[in-house]
Amino acid sequence: MLVTVVYLEGRNIILAFAGTLRHGLIPNLLGEGISARFNCRDAVWWWLQCIQDYCTLVPEGTAILHCPVVRMYPHDDSEPHAPGTPVGFNVVAKVHRYTGFVYGGNRFNCGTWMDKMGESDKARNKGMPATPRDGSAVEMVGLSKSAVRWLVELHKKGLFPHSSMKIDRDGKELKVSYRIGTIRSRSTLRRTSMCPMMRRTPTEAPRPGPQERHLQGQPRSLQPLV
Repeated sequence: MLVTVVYLEGRNIILAFAGTLRHGLIPNLLGEGISARFNCRDAVWWWLQCIQDYCTLVPEGTAILHCPVVRMYPHDDSEPHAPGTPVGFNVVAKVHRYTGFVYGGNRFNCGTWMDKMGESDKARNKGMPATPRDGSAVEMVGLSKSAVRWLVELHKKGLFPHSSMKIDRDGKELKVSYRIGTIRSRSTLRRTSMCPMMRRTPTEAPRPGPQERHLQGQPRSLQPLV
């Protein structure tokens, strides 16, 4: 929409989804605003990228940062969705202290929009993600790095008041600079996302194991963010 100069409609869509924010998440299914489903970890990061693109491409686009938002769920309270696979709904997402990467999930959970839940009884994949994203999905690492880098730029221009975030580390409240976070994620992405060559027979296709399939974000030589 931004490329085709449909700015007003683009802004309204961004603000409409802002109104559905709950527990820091953006829904992957809006459900007419009355039955929104918060089933993915990456929707909020794509939403933040949309805001960044709007501010970058639209003349005086940063004005959107001052637009009021009418929230559908002002108290973050919601009824739990009916469970599917119990293990699949037991999802924890965190930020890795050594790499700054968002990580979490399990092999029974899709996690991001790129994934597909199996639906075939014949193929015995019903209820099983074809591409589980346990670990650190690479697109989420890239999107979060992009968002943090953008906050650093906004702060330099006086458009964002904060230069750091507060985190809880072993019961202590600490501050982490956004600039340190983006430098750390950039320097560790390449080394943690490369898949090493594996020995195999001439007729065997490559079969990366769990450590190579997903970004684990645990290089030994790194130090904690703080």
